[in-house]
Amino acid sequence: MHIASITVGLLGVLAAGVSSIPTSPAAGIATRQATCTTDNAIVRKEWTAMTRAERLAYISGIKCLQSLPSRFPAGLIPAAINNYDDFTAVHINQSFSIHISGTFLSWHREMLHILEGELHSKCNYPVQLGIPYWNWLKDPLLDVSPIFSGADDTLGSNGDPDPNPQPIQLTENVSIPHGTGGLCVTKGPFANMEIRFGPFSPLLIPGGVIPANWTASNPRCLTRDFNPYISTTHLNVAFVTLLQASLTIADFQDRLTPTALGVTGLGLHRAGHLALGGPASDFFASPQDPSFFLHHSQVDRMWTIWQDSDITSGRRYAYNGTSTTNSPVGVTPEVNNSTVITFGPLGESISLGEAADPMAGRYCYRYE
Repeated sequence: MHIASITVGLLGVLAAGVSSIPTSPAAGIATRQATCTTDNAIVRKEWTAMTRAERLAYISGIKCLQSLPSRFPAGLIPAAINNYDDFTAVHINQSFSIHISGTFLSWHREMLHILEGELHSKCNYPVQLGIPYWNWLKDPLLDVSPIFSGADDTLGSNGDPDPNPQPIQLTENVSIPHGTGGLCVTKGPFANMEIRFGPFSPLLIPGGVIPANWTASNPRCLTRDFNPYISTTHLNVAFVTLLQASLTIADFQDRLTPTALGVTGLGLHRAGHLALGGPASDFFASPQDPSFFLHHSQVDRMWTIWQDSDITSGRRYAYNGTSTTNSPVGVTPEVNNSTVITFGPLGESISLGEAADPMAGRYCYRYE
């Protein structure tokens, strides 16, 4: 099956039944304040800058979404049994459109916005607070990070150590050392959390085809495999400085997720996923780990800083690539302000132009 037809196929099914799917008051609905200012904007804070009460509220919000029913029609996606799972399902379904493509940054920005709205409208998350971010430059050894120490106000811990660790194969020719965990997360709020999608091998990526059984349920525990090799050699000041020095959006995107994968060129976005290991490093099903959203909040923060650093150069509406992974010629057109991105039952379709400014239009949020 051609990669472009996968998304169209399932979304076509969803469109046929969308009128019967309950709609969240917040899902896909714009903030649309008359005037967005630094005073009334939602604030996205670095995790350790949040108060204990704020961190607990975020954890409670994620658990709340995990307690609510899926928005997909019953039986369509067996692995999606709750509202939180829906984000993984939509992400998998569009994997070969929203990665290493011209829609990557915009699509994930809107996904964060939708989750934020769900937390506010359904789960009593404080309306002035946004999704926190994971600052890669703090505590590069994740085992001792305040985000992952396993205390009750963290995102849980590393996985228990795997007694038989093996190198992690990224491609047929590229592997990285195993991390320090590998088994179930057994400490903190998400200890023994059940996940159901995948796992999917990264060796599937070059083929451009989502596995036929991707909707099947495979219940198991959340695992993590913190990788100090990746977090110290790839998530550091040098690479962040290089990212922000990008003169073009093409350079910026390539320094986040290079098209050509190599051990010395993972890119900050890919390195963050690999540093966490387990489901968080799954190209298709990474949203299953709650750390996904903090990582992508940081990615969006990096893009926001870059966009704001030179408002005269057109960075706000700069795009590069098509809506197909690796942007092969002739499959989908080059993206522009009018290119539409979709989110299944999670929210309304929007254009890339609508996703360009965090402090205008449908958005009103800032990073602190």
